Amino acid sequence: ATWIIFFLLDLLVLAGMLAKGTVNGQIIVGTATTGIIMGATLGTTHAVPWEPHEKGFLAVGFAGVGLWIVTRDPLAGILVGILVVELALALTFLEVWRDPSRESALLWFLPALASVPILLTAPEISLAALIQPVVWCLNNTVMSLFILWRTSSLKRHVYATPLT
Repeated sequence: ATWIIFFLLDLLVLAGMLAKGTVNGQIIVGTATTGIIMGATLGTTHAVPWEPHEKGFLAVGFAGVGLWIVTRDPLAGILVGILVVELALALTFLEVWRDPSRESALLWFLPALASVPILLTAPEISLAALIQPVVWCLNNTVMSLFILWRTSSLKRHVYATPLT
């Protein structure tokens, strides 16, 4: 369910950026990649019931589409999509706290690194153009560092525990 939610949120942000004329290659590739992962996940796993928080994330994403329609401003959809990703990221931090081996610091860092040229070549200096690459850069950098720190702290704890 998580990949479906991320795909739909990426589509919301992409649609808003297209409507604002601020689309960049990173959001296009990110949306396509998420769609491919979602398809592979759905094609290779059994159906798993959705968690209540996943249904909530999806509902807020749809509310973002409604807000865009009501305000006639695609920035509303972009901002709601980003907000829901931030909420979902908080849950990923909890999962990494429990078991950092489930995530790869390198795979989290690559989108952060890819955000730098996107930021340097933004079509304009506006919230619609910059929020997605700034958020991706910050989120992915912080998550990469968190994974490395948590992995290291668990290893230190294991080595510091005396054998009995």
